[in-house]
Amino acid sequence: MVICVIWVTVVMETNKQKKNLSDLEAKNEQLTLEKRDLQNQTEDLKMNMTKLENQTQQLTAEKMFFKNQTMEMTVNITILQNQNEQLRNNSDKLNKIQAAIISYTNFPGDLFCPNGVCQTCPKDWIQFQESCYFFYNLNWKTWNESRQLCQSMKSDLVVISSLEEQVCYKMLN
Repeated sequence: MVICVIWVTVVMETNKQKKNLSDLEAKNEQLTLEKRDLQNQTEDLKMNMTKLENQTQQLTAEKMFFKNQTMEMTVNITILQNQNEQLRNNSDKLNKIQAAIISYTNFPGDLFCPNGVCQTCPKDWIQFQESCYFFYNLNWKTWNESRQLCQSMKSDLVVISSLEEQVCYKMLN
């Protein structure tokens, strides 16, 4: 009887081990499938990461491009503002010339526009800031004669009202 009991125990143990082996094989099969799934997901994630890195590089390059364009446009705006200011100044000067022309009954074109090019001051006059000066050095005149000469040229004797004007007068005289 003892032999019978041992044999049943061995058979039961063998069946138990077969079942454990079968369970382990099934578990191994399941783990192999999960491993393959995880490997595929890892590959997908690596490809997505590579795409994102490429997009980041492209966006960084575009950002730099737009930054450079912004700087260039800022410089162009400054240049245009300066040109606009120059045009305003030129327009102001032209308006002053026009006002001077309009103030004359008979505009002396030969004085202000020698050779067809109009100037702020008449021919042979020197401009300093907003005024025109004429230096007459041919012969000495009295104060009254000097004033009459100036008035005949639609001007008046100079009244120096600033240090800059005095320096300019000394340099030109």
